[in-house]
Amino acid sequence: MTIGRRFLLIAIPLALLASSATHAQDHGSWEGTWVGLLDKTAPIAITIADDKVVSYTIKGAPHDIQYNKITATTASFGDRDHYFMKLTRTSDTTASARVHGRLGYLYASLTKQ
Repeated sequence: MTIGRRFLLIAIPLALLASSATHAQDHGSWEGTWVGLLDKTAPIAITIADDKVVSYTIKGAPHDIQYNKITATTASFGDRDHYFMKLTRTSDTTASARVHGRLGYLYASLTKQ
């Protein structure tokens, strides 16, 4: 067996392994903007970057984010005095949301853009 063939026998499996590892990191990531309708009426958008919620808007109006926690299956955030939201992943590009605020509990279905 020549050196070229040995190299290919090693290089090809390593390339496939590296490619699948990169895809696995993107697969199921919260990174991006999630949009939907809160209580089927109010448009909301949630942007997540670097494993934290960086923007949350309802009807285009931004809301303060004082804390957040991101796991593989949930994203939780809020401002200690007015609201708390928990997103639960339902697929790679969809999530359900439950928010507790002054009006009680409201729900939304979100899609990743």
